Amino acid sequence: KLWASEHFEHKRMVLRLAFPGRIQYCRNEGVRTAGIAEPFRVLGDFSAGKLHMVGPEGLEPPTNPL
Repeated sequence: KLWASEHFEHKRMVLRLAFPGRIQYCRNEGVRTAGIAEPFRVLGDFSAGKLHMVGPEGLEPPTNPL
C-alpha cells in the first residue's frame, strides 16, 4: 500500500526498509545485487527453518541444589 501511494516519502520509506544501504550501480554491469535488509533476513530464517528450540540446559545458568 505504501509503494502504491502517491507520496514520495512513502516510497522512500519502503526502499529504506527493503535495502540496508545505497543501491550500487556499475557502468559496465548495471545495478549490483543489493544486500538483504534485517526484516527480510529474519523472515527468511523463519521460512528456511533455521530456528531451534532451547536445549535441555535452558537459558539460565544451573542452580546449586541445597
